[in-house]
Amino acid sequence: LHIFNQFAGYNKTVLRSRKIPPVTLARRKYPRPSVEKLLSALSSQNSIGFLIARNPFERFISAYRDKIKGALRNSPHDKLGRRILMKYRHVHPSRFRHRARFPPSFKEFTRYVLDEVKEGNDLDMHWTPVYSFCNPCQLNLTHIIKFETLDRDTSSILEIAGLTHLLQQN
Repeated sequence: LHIFNQFAGYNKTVLRSRKIPPVTLARRKYPRPSVEKLLSALSSQNSIGFLIARNPFERFISAYRDKIKGALRNSPHDKLGRRILMKYRHVHPSRFRHRARFPPSFKEFTRYVLDEVKEGNDLDMHWTPVYSFCNPCQLNLTHIIKFETLDRDTSSILEIAGLTHLLQQN
């Protein structure tokens, strides 16, 4: 995301700031394209279409750690954590008025997600299985990048695109 945000014109001070997540910066300059625009761009002869894939179990654990256990106070994920605690640990809402923060356990979070699937509810994008919102078979993807080898794979993509000079600016 750092390189995409450089392309977007953000200066080094903004990129180093921890106040705005890099994905938020990127979405401001690069909103999600429509399916038509995406297909059009990827059908161009010189386009490089890639998907970043991650081990689904690693992704699920990371979502728990980042979005539930590490949720910012009063954020949507913090409020979800409170609902999970009320449902599975039977914590009374009055306990949340105190400053102490106690997130749901991984087991409680997993039970919540499994129950949501059983009930047919939409899941948060951070733990929704990737296959349910991204189908690489419908797109002309030229590369599938593994999250576990992101640095090496990013270097390879930038080399193919003739953009390796961006690596020295990090």
